[in-house]
Amino acid sequence: MSIENIEPAGQGKAEALSSAAVARRHMLLQGIAKGSAVLGATVPLQTLASQSVFTNPGKNGAPVARCGISGMTSGVHSRDTVTTVCSGYSPGYYHKPEHWPTGLNPNALVTTVFPSCTLRVNAAGTSIGSARVPTLLEVMNLTPRVDEFHWIAAWVNAMGGAPSSWNYPYSGADVQAFYAGTGPGGYSKAQALDFFKTYMETA
Repeated sequence: MSIENIEPAGQGKAEALSSAAVARRHMLLQGIAKGSAVLGATVPLQTLASQSVFTNPGKNGAPVARCGISGMTSGVHSRDTVTTVCSGYSPGYYHKPEHWPTGLNPNALVTTVFPSCTLRVNAAGTSIGSARVPTLLEVMNLTPRVDEFHWIAAWVNAMGGAPSSWNYPYSGADVQAFYAGTGPGGYSKAQALDFFKTYMETA
C-alpha cells in the first residue's frame, strides 16, 4: 500500500511530499543495502569464524570468554558444549629454536618484528642492559621476563607456531599492530598484552 492511499483526501501537497519521502526512503534503503554488502565484504573471515570460538578458562581464575580482546573486555562468558576453543603455546615453549615454525628466524633482531621496541641487553645478551638490541631468541631466554617475552610468543603463535586447529584469533600483523598501539578494534597495547597473557599461553 502506498503512502498516498492512507493520506486524508484533499491534501495534494501532503501527497506530493509523501511521494518525495517515499522516493527518499527508497533511495536510503537501497544505499543501506549496498553499504551493508560492502561492510560485510570487509569483515575478515577469521573474525566471522571466531564468533563461536571461546577461550579456555584463563589464568588466576579468569572466566571463559569469547575468543578475542573484545570478548575478554565485554564480559561475554556464556559457552555451549559444541563451540571450539582458541589457544596458543606459552612463551617458554619458544625458548628453543627448534620449536619455531619453518620460515621464522629466531636469531633476527627483535626490532625486525617490533620496530618500536626499545629493549636492550648486555653485550652477552643474557640480561637487561644498554649494549645492543637483542635477538628474538635472546628475549625468550632473558631472566627476569619482560613484556616482549609474551609479545614474541603471541607473534610466533600467530605466524604458525600454534596449529591452525587451535584457532589462534589474530594474525602476525595484528600482533605487531597491537604492539605498536594501532591494533584492530581500537584496543590498547595493554589490553592486547593482558589477553595474550591471560588466555593465549595455555599449551
